[in-house]
Amino acid sequence: MQLVRQIQMNRSRLLDEISFRSKNLFNVATYKIRQRFFEEGKWIRYN
Repeated sequence: MQLVRQIQMNRSRLLDEISFRSKNLFNVATYKIRQRFFEEGKWIRYN
């Protein structure tokens, strides 16, 4: 059984901007990790 907790907040421009940039940062890091693995066979750690 999975429990899900939802949090609802009022939207704001600042929260939207931070969320957008966070998503983009995660995507860039994931892309770079995957590219290094495919090119060199080495795994980069997030830390």
